[in-house]
Amino acid sequence: MTGNFEFLDYLIFTLYAILILGVGLWVSRDKKGIKKMLKIIF
Repeated sequence: MTGNFEFLDYLIFTLYAILILGVGLWVSRDKKGIKKMLKIIF
């Protein structure tokens, strides 16, 4: 059970890192990316 939980933790962490990287790359393609990101967050 503990080994499975560890695998799940690594999987979630990896997916989260890929998501953050993907959003960063997607926003950086737009010249107004920073304003766009702030609009999404706030």
